[in-house]
Amino acid sequence: MITPDLLPKFFEALALLQEPAEELLQELSPDCLIADMFLPWTADSAAKFGIPRLVFHGTSCFALCLLEQMYLHKPYKNVSSDSEPFVVPNLPDEFTFTRTQVPDFLEGNNNQFAKLREQMRESEGRSYGVVFNSFYELESAYADHYKTVLGRRAWHIGPYSCATTPEQKRKV
Repeated sequence: MITPDLLPKFFEALALLQEPAEELLQELSPDCLIADMFLPWTADSAAKFGIPRLVFHGTSCFALCLLEQMYLHKPYKNVSSDSEPFVVPNLPDEFTFTRTQVPDFLEGNNNQFAKLREQMRESEGRSYGVVFNSFYELESAYADHYKTVLGRRAWHIGPYSCATTPEQKRKV
């Protein structure tokens, strides 16, 4: 388990994968690159080799739409106290939060995860599209919102699970 104090080291370690990943891209010449959202440097790698990059989000389309609207509109800045409710605008449904429920990285706190989140957001904007671990019928309003309101390409491939059976674990 990764504890919060180890997260910066973990993200630094992920960045060290860029060079060997690019060597593999050079060797294999793939048609596209699907990379986890926590690997924002893969946008540069895909561009370097002239291939499209798709971002894999293990979370829902709803969560990403909510975060994007919070980032764009910053409704938590228009309240006078941490306990005063606010509505996140420009979503298919109405959701009310308080400032205490806003993630630190959205409030611009200068921490490593906030910086990484900004890199992820920027690299996603340069990517060909997004692959979600969800399915359209589960969150059709947010899948449509993501494509039409946010103007981004998206594919829903879920539910995807990396779970293994006891038999598979014994083989490892």
